[in-house]
Amino acid sequence: MPFPVRSPHPELPEDFLRNLFAFFDLKPRFTAPEHPVPLPAPIQREVRMGGVSFTYAGKKTPALTDISLTLHKAEVIALVGENGAGKSTLIKLFCQLYAPDSGTIPVDGEEKILLWRDAQPCKNR
Repeated sequence: MPFPVRSPHPELPEDFLRNLFAFFDLKPRFTAPEHPVPLPAPIQREVRMGGVSFTYAGKKTPALTDISLTLHKAEVIALVGENGAGKSTLIKLFCQLYAPDSGTIPVDGEEKILLWRDAQPCKNR
């Protein structure tokens, strides 16, 4: 079945437009807490990731499963792994760009951290 929208860029495949419009239709998966706690500046002790799992929308296999990690103040680490191992996903979870399917990511022991200064509440999935 042909794609119903004619592309202004015929060099782009129809799959690109399908994916683009599917992206535009995505709903937020993260719900901002009613009373967010500002991120302490600087972090006093640590950032933890406890039992975190994450699956991308439309995928059956999780990108990360039951990951636990502690980053201490002023600690320097390196994330090393093959393409698709989950390095970028891990960082995006730490930055709260993604919400985990399970597990927690407390900063200095506080789990209701909202990193975005001007975030608006949205409905969770």
